[in-house]
Amino acid sequence: MTRVGRFCGFWARRPFLSGLGAATFVACTAGAGFVLYQSTVSSRSASQPVAKFSVPEESLQVGTVWEDERFQTSIPVTNNEPFSVDVASFSASCDCLSIEPASFRIDPAETRKLSLCVDLTSQAAISEKFSVRFTPLLAHGPSGGPTRGPQWSLTGTVRRALLFQQKTYYLGRHSELAQPMPQLVIPVQAAVDLKALSVESDHPSISTEVGPNTAGNYTVTIRWLSELPVGPFNATVTLRPIHSTGDPLPVRRLLVQGTIVPDIETAPPTIAAGGRRIGETFEESVTIRSITGRALTDIQSKAEGAGLTVSELGGPSAYLVRQHVLGQGTVTNQVRFSAKTGGKPVSFCLPVNFTGVEP
Repeated sequence: MTRVGRFCGFWARRPFLSGLGAATFVACTAGAGFVLYQSTVSSRSASQPVAKFSVPEESLQVGTVWEDERFQTSIPVTNNEPFSVDVASFSASCDCLSIEPASFRIDPAETRKLSLCVDLTSQAAISEKFSVRFTPLLAHGPSGGPTRGPQWSLTGTVRRALLFQQKTYYLGRHSELAQPMPQLVIPVQAAVDLKALSVESDHPSISTEVGPNTAGNYTVTIRWLSELPVGPFNATVTLRPIHSTGDPLPVRRLLVQGTIVPDIETAPPTIAAGGRRIGETFEESVTIRSITGRALTDIQSKAEGAGLTVSELGGPSAYLVRQHVLGQGTVTNQVRFSAKTGGKPVSFCLPVNFTGVEP
């Protein structure tokens, strides 16, 4: 079970409180639309007091809906108890749901409007049923009073406008000198008649374009305009479909991720020596190379940290790293390598990790 987060589109999975049963909120598509209804709970939670909340079923039918990462609807909840009830949070059977307000007090005979936001982009088929179960969790009240509300389920049918194989494209590790990266071509199929399909990116180094429509088949091409700095990169590519009627359909988003790494690396990439006695000296031989296979020139090495030394070992690409343990505690030192490849300066740091212990 998960706790329902406060913000639609940013879901936080949190452990379900023990002892509160199987109350949840789950998004699924079924029949001709969404229906929210009270359902039975697990045998463990059935013996616990349940707050007398009600939701009119006719207000919960939303019909068949387009696939949307922020599908929004609302429900009225009425407190039929003779006393006020404090809702502390909601639990859900998936992390695709957000409810606002997430906590509130509801007085006797009062009706509160709850805003629900569901991410429906996890569906696989063109038209697919879904179901989301959820329940309110109550703050501590009088001894013997209710600890939760009833369990409900929201069900309906999701209709997809665009079909593609995956939402996240991880491009792996790329050398800083192997740029720009190759273009990425993503096939996209329209599941409905479209008047237009546009695409845009939030990354300044990316250009995007949509290929011609051929019987509902499109291609989205992603090109890199400039070199990226060393480190991870993330880009969001947004697809905006327009129905043949001229109505805009919910946007779909693709994530493009990867990491730019220094062109030189060492083997091993790190030295992890674990616990070492004070006064001990340990050593490790390492080699340095270019990821792209380029020749390295002007190789320099520098030991950074107390008790650490580095020296050449039988050639310019092999080195011996020595660490003398001077004191107690966890230590992270490093050897900084720099070189030139193809006339360009490159650098890499080799971490040396260990923990000094008493002899």
